[in-house]
Amino acid sequence: FLVTGTLGVMESRRTFRPVAVFAPLLLMAACVDKAAGQPVPVPEQAKPQFQSPNPPACAVEFLDITRGLTRIGTSIADGTTVCATELGWNGLTPWGDKKVWPFHNQRACADLMLGILSYFARAVGDAEAAAFDCFNNNQGCGQSIGKAMRAIFEALQALVAISSRCQVQGADPPYYSNKDAPIRGFQCWAKVWFVIQRLVKASKYIDVACMVCPGPAQDAVVAAKKATAAAAAAAAAPVPEPIVAPVPEPQPVAAAAASTPAPEPAALAASA
Repeated sequence: FLVTGTLGVMESRRTFRPVAVFAPLLLMAACVDKAAGQPVPVPEQAKPQFQSPNPPACAVEFLDITRGLTRIGTSIADGTTVCATELGWNGLTPWGDKKVWPFHNQRACADLMLGILSYFARAVGDAEAAAFDCFNNNQGCGQSIGKAMRAIFEALQALVAISSRCQVQGADPPYYSNKDAPIRGFQCWAKVWFVIQRLVKASKYIDVACMVCPGPAQDAVVAAKKATAAAAAAAAAPVPEPIVAPVPEPQPVAAAAASTPAPEPAALAASA
């Protein structure tokens, strides 16, 4: 009714176009006002559960494995030139030192080798994760070890980058890697914190591997779980009712004695 009346008034004044804009807003306001007093249903949140097999996660794991193996192949192909010692490492050319141009670069070679190792460890971790997501085979031990090795190799790879990005400007021959001190300063600190983050991450996965891999720690965890389960089962078991022994009924001995007549005094004297 409110919307219709407003439309009629505004149409009579030949201002129908603004009403066409505000009419949906008025209708929405009326609906919101009507529903304001009604309680909003809150959906119940189910507890997160691990599901296996998990087809989407399985597909993701296989794509990650393929990506890691592809990066390993490309890094090996790049290493055939960057790390090739047969092409000569010494001497100067009009374009620069042969240690860094056109094929060779010791730091780039080290970065490639560490990158190959990190991608290999990543592929191992992804394969162990795929064993659970695709086949319901829990390989948490191998997955934790693979992720820890990946973090360690990535930290070493960042240290190689730090050797170039944290140099003084104009130093570090024959690389002369610092040609822009402000930018290199930010990049240096970024790599330093990256190393710290990767070492903390590696320590986390090492701690997880110590808990899930077979060994004394895992045996202690299994024993603790069994003890907890036994205690919970004992607490949930019904308490048996106490057995009450039946009370023996009294024999009618006193009643028999009361029914026997007492001897007379004359009889007592004759017996004496």
